Formats: sequence, structure tokens, C-alpha cells
Amino acid sequence: MHNNILLILPDKKAQAALLNELQPAFTVYATDTPEEIEQLIKEKNIELVVCSAEHYTHTRQTVQLPEPENDFINRLHSCIAANIQNKVLSVDFLASTMNMSRPTLYRKIKTITNQTPNELIALARLKQAALLLASANYKVFEVAEMTGFSSPSSFGKAFLKQFKVTPVAFQQNHKNAGIHFNEQLHM
Repeated sequence: MHNNILLILPDKKAQAALLNELQPAFTVYATDTPEEIEQLIKEKNIELVVCSAEHYTHTRQTVQLPEPENDFINRLHSCIAANIQNKVLSVDFLASTMNMSRPTLYRKIKTITNQTPNELIALARLKQAALLLASANYKVFEVAEMTGFSSPSSFGKAFLKQFKVTPVAFQQNHKNAGIHFNEQLHM
């Protein structure tokens, strides 16, 4: 997989030399107009921008440069974790909170995690539910409510599908065995 690089250099000779040097190993795009810069960053998933100081100052005022994937995922997981009990936690809510359009958020999450935003939210809810059930401090309906499920039955179906065991059986197994489930959740 090639990394996408954007060159923004006023010196066309330097740009051509750098383009020739980078091109065998990278997919390289070159432009110097703010409109094209913004379009390339959005459409081509640019991972590195090489530019002169004067272009950087001008460009960063007109275009928000892409955020590293780890920072994005950390912010996303923090947002989900902070709102896990909230029934309104949805793709639209995440898009709004992350300051992105719904399609952009969907594409970015799918590219990085190979999951849809809804799958990511559901998995986070189910992992949190498993931790709460393993603690044996809560009843199943309480865990369903605490993790934002609309009903205990929808929670039970989703839990069974993900973990291949009902929430009650899961809680009983962990209560009897005294297993600490936290390490198993990092799938």
C-alpha cells in the first residue's frame, strides 16, 4: 500500500526533483492552489504534506490538515466511552461531536477499523456491558440501561450474537469462576 503525499512547493524545479525521488515508493500529488489542496486532502487520504514555510502558513489557515489515525481513534473512543450510557449515541451524534460530516466519519472509521460506526458503537457498548456483568454488581436490565440499549431484549440479542452466551449465563459463569474478563475484551 502506497502512502499518499502532497507536495506544495513554489519552486517547480525543486518540486520536480522531489517528485522523481519520491514517486517510486509513494503516490505523490503536486499542487499549489488552496482549492486543489483541500480537494486532494479530502479525496486522496493524504498522509504527509511537504511544503515551503510560506505555503504552510497560508495553507493551514485555509485547510485543516489530516489528523494522525491514532489521535482520531483515541478521540473517537473517548467520545464513545463518555456517552456509552446515552441512548442518543449514534453516527450522527459522533459526526457532530467529531466535527465531521456523516459520510466522512463513516469512511474514516471504516478505513481505519474495518468496521462501520454503528458496529464500533455496538461493540463498545457490549464490551462495557461485559465488564459490568463480570463485576456481578448489577442485574442484566441495569447493565442494558447503563450501556445505552433501548431494551433488555435488544441487549440480550446483541450480547448473545457477540459473545455466544446470554448475559445471565455470562454473569453466572464469571461469578462462579471468578474470572477477570477485562483482558479478554481487547479483541
